[in-house]
This record gives sequence, structure tokens and C-alpha cells, in this order.
Amino acid sequence: MRKEIQGMLRELPSLLTMRFQQVRCKDAILIRAAEENELSMTGAPKVIPDACIASGCTAYESFCNHFHLYTGKIKHSELAMLKELALAVEKNLYEKLSMTYPDGNFRLYVEINVKEGITLRFHQVWVGEKPVYSDEMIAESQSGKEFQVFLFASASEAA
Repeated sequence: MRKEIQGMLRELPSLLTMRFQQVRCKDAILIRAAEENELSMTGAPKVIPDACIASGCTAYESFCNHFHLYTGKIKHSELAMLKELALAVEKNLYEKLSMTYPDGNFRLYVEINVKEGITLRFHQVWVGEKPVYSDEMIAESQSGKEFQVFLFASASEAA
């Protein structure tokens, strides 16, 4: 088994047992992973200065809550297995967020870039802000060979 896949599997327990924290910034309650691991190298501050969300709550949350599940070029022979694994991890993360914040409205993404790797990302849906990926962009990516995005969305978001 390749070293990159072994590294990914070694970090899976930290994603599957992830806890979340709420952080206030102005009038917004942001949600992010409570602890960092090798997959989340964002170095997000523990206290959020108001300027951090100047570009929007969506941008801030999706930056803090992105996890490099797999880094490096993906072999064609491994793509289906890695995609299936990433989608299962993202589904688990979605269910965990939904149970922790039952009234939450979330969008979770699996980004697969065969040249760079697989990233998991999530953010809340914020009124007046566009999501990281629009439904149109996601649908368009499905026909791509090098970059695809898959979405898990809260029922209220999908409606």
C-alpha cells in the first residue's frame, strides 16, 4: 500500500471522532473543528478578530474547516477506492454535524483533484453569502476528469 494512503488511513480516526466548537465573531456564531490534526494545517486562531470574517463567514468557516484527506497525485487505479472512502468520511462528518447542531444548515464538500489530492470542507449556509461551490459548479464538475466536487447538504439547504 502506498505511503500516502497509509498516512490517510492513520489520520481517519481523528476525523471520525472530531468535535466542534462555536466561536463568536460580531453577530455570527461560527463552527469549526475543536482540535487540529495533521489533516487540518490551517492554524486558525483561537479568538477570531473581527477582520477575519471581512471576506464573509462562509470563507472563514470553509478555510478553518478544510482537511487534506489525501495529498498528491491520485493514480487512476486508486481513484474509485479513494473517492468511496472520502465520501464515507464526509457522510460521517455530515451526520456528526447534523446531530451536534440539529438546527444547523450546512454544506459539506469532497473535492477530488487527481493532480493534487482530496480535500474535505464544510461551512454553514449564511444568508446573503454564496456557498463555496454553487450547485451549478458542482454539477458541472461531475463531468470533469481532473477535478470533481461532491456535496452533502442539510435538508433545509437542499430544499
